[in-house]
Amino acid sequence: MALWMGCYHSIGDAGVFPNTGMVNLRSQIDWNLWTRVGHGEDIIKKCGEEALKKGVHNFGVEFYGECYFGDSPDYSQGKVQTSDGCDQHCKWDVGGPDTMVVYNLAWIDRLKTQ
Repeated sequence: MALWMGCYHSIGDAGVFPNTGMVNLRSQIDWNLWTRVGHGEDIIKKCGEEALKKGVHNFGVEFYGECYFGDSPDYSQGKVQTSDGCDQHCKWDVGGPDTMVVYNLAWIDRLKTQ
């Protein structure tokens, strides 16, 4: 599983990761499942698998099913604070409009070397 790094603003073209290489999985969302279980783990897992295919250690999920990738996150947009409505913006741990939940997979490399 991916390590949750936080929920960040991504307004306009400025985001934590570049738009190049984005994978859109929104058509694969099972909204009924998410409502019952309270998370979007299936999309997070698929985005993580895509990150591994691309050979990167970080990925972000925005707007419920858009996956973004990179090894050098740009956190200049700032973290979404509780006062900003983090739960609302990052519902189901898959971001939302103008918000991205960032995950890290670097622990996988550490497991391989042990």
